[in-house]
Amino acid sequence: MAPELRGIVCPGDVGVKADLASTIAVDIWAIGEILHRMLTTTPSFMDPRLPISEYVARGLEFPTSPLDAVQVSPEGVDCIRLMMAASPRARITTTAALEHAWLKDVRGEDGSESSSTQR
Repeated sequence: MAPELRGIVCPGDVGVKADLASTIAVDIWAIGEILHRMLTTTPSFMDPRLPISEYVARGLEFPTSPLDAVQVSPEGVDCIRLMMAASPRARITTTAALEHAWLKDVRGEDGSESSSTQR
């Protein structure tokens, strides 16, 4: 669940009114979390040393070690990291996500499914 739905917000987002873009940002977070779980079989913030509240409130780096451990490509890690940015305003947009190199590789250049198996 996106941190803002739990009442956890970045210091720079306190008092910022939610709009359509931020509601879509919640969905983008969810897609990132689903991808993370599919690739690693673990939730993204399972490590008690980095609770989601610390990640958001302190502006820490997204924890990529679980993705690295299962050899997700650098492009895959980047895409998930952008989807799970702490601030909804900083998350990748739907359009930008579809243009991301990792998702383009999965879809193939013509939009069809690629035969690539790169994580």
